[in-house]
Amino acid sequence: MTGQARLRGRPAKAESLAVQLLTLAAHARDLSQAAMAQRICSVIHPESVTQPTVGKWVREVLPELATPTIALRRPDDVQLCVVCLLFNRKPALALKLIELLRAEPLVARVEQWRGEMNVFAEVVALGSRDIDDLVERYDPDCLYELVERIDKTADALEHVGRLAL
Repeated sequence: MTGQARLRGRPAKAESLAVQLLTLAAHARDLSQAAMAQRICSVIHPESVTQPTVGKWVREVLPELATPTIALRRPDDVQLCVVCLLFNRKPALALKLIELLRAEPLVARVEQWRGEMNVFAEVVALGSRDIDDLVERYDPDCLYELVERIDKTADALEHVGRLAL
């Protein structure tokens, strides 16, 4: 990773922010390690990284940076209700709320944000009754039902990776 001493035999380019972002983008596209290395090399040419270098980064560094997720495009298509709960809490209360939400079985995602709304939770349920129960217990400041999601994380990471070269 950037800022760490270079390991013997590991190309310096593999430690750059650009290569790390390009690796994240390729991983998000669910490519094999060889295909990831090939895609990264096509962007950073004439520099290059090898499949073993990419594989090592994916195994050792990636788990600390990212978690694979499923992005439901249209929850209605699978008869699910996905609701986003937003909370405005004082910092100490936000941390406690995050811990409580993490323990909820219907909460698929919890995020801590900067700004007025500082806690976000995504709830996945079969119907509104379960969501109503969570709303009653946690009293969110805003509630929005997800209709459609367009996830372009891989594209955005690749674009930023190219800019970082």
